[in-house]
Amino acid sequence: MIVLVVLALSGWLVALWPHRNRWRWSDGLTAAAVLLYSLTAWLVPRVLAWAYTSPAAWPDRIMPSRHILPWDHYRARIQTMLAFGAAGLATLAWLRAWWVWTREGPPWLRHTLRGLASAAGVIFLVSSLALLAFHGLFVVARGPTFYQGCYKVWGHRGYFQEPDIQANTIASFRRAFDLGAAGVEMDVLYDPVRGRFWVGRYDETGPQTPLEDVFHALGDRGYFWLDLKTLRLLDARQARVLAMRLRALVDRYHVRERVIVESDHWQNLRAVREAGLFTSFWIFNVDERDVPRAPWAYWSQVLTYQWHFIQGGFSAISLDERFYTPALALALRGVPVHTFTVNDPSRMRALLADPNVRVILSDQAWYAWHTCDTLKEGP
Repeated sequence: MIVLVVLALSGWLVALWPHRNRWRWSDGLTAAAVLLYSLTAWLVPRVLAWAYTSPAAWPDRIMPSRHILPWDHYRARIQTMLAFGAAGLATLAWLRAWWVWTREGPPWLRHTLRGLASAAGVIFLVSSLALLAFHGLFVVARGPTFYQGCYKVWGHRGYFQEPDIQANTIASFRRAFDLGAAGVEMDVLYDPVRGRFWVGRYDETGPQTPLEDVFHALGDRGYFWLDLKTLRLLDARQARVLAMRLRALVDRYHVRERVIVESDHWQNLRAVREAGLFTSFWIFNVDERDVPRAPWAYWSQVLTYQWHFIQGGFSAISLDERFYTPALALALRGVPVHTFTVNDPSRMRALLADPNVRVILSDQAWYAWHTCDTLKEGP
């Protein structure tokens, strides 16, 4: 950062040195750019520090996930932005200096500088058109639609009331369906040795229920979101075997059209999709990785997710609701979004009103809330 600032200031001094003791409009423009950057470097960190703790919603557009990430995360992003600004200012200043030096220099040098500027403009234009085309492809290219119902609120691991009703059990799933849930979400493990699927989490020691028992008991009740926890641990061959066994299982209980499989491992999830099952690509898995700190890294990650979504032919994207910011919602426009876990009434209303959001997991029994005609609340 310090080196970039020094380069910018030194380039500025050279660029502003009067050519034959005369000042030009470009000298004033360069000086204005330096002053604007200095003001920005002083003002932006202070404004964003205030916005970080603001109860308003607008900071979410520029500070994704500010409610769950520390201020140091955003301070690092600000420093990165200022470093990029300093680099751009240094480039501008030195180009200005070269232009002054070559104003009456050899024609080939002037033509070279103009050619470089033209090439930069063409590259920028082509890149913009490519990103526009990519976004259009991202909006229209997706897998088959899974769920379009207006009752978007599903039971997160069923509806559990421990210790009487434990999460991820047939009792919790049945209770959610009895209360009116259109679907339930469950954590699923796969044993590649025995070729069996179990309902439960790998970090829990309680009893685990075979997935086939769930389908046998409740297969005719509604929809099922399978969070396949161990899919990321398999190699490509094991993933293909899993996909075929899972397909055979859901076909046996006639629930294939009402089951969607979720994972953050897009390659193995693609094998599930190729087996003919609905799939949801989980992005920003906060349990295993941190959100990229720098702005360019954050949006590069989003772009990568978009490309994986297109390649995989998935039916939806799923993510923690705290990461579903207005900026990310704009980037995912046109894609079905499945989000979790929403227990705040105002946040629930906002997500219900979002046409991209198709499923919302909750620990609350808000299953009667719907968007069938207008936004309504159940009792």
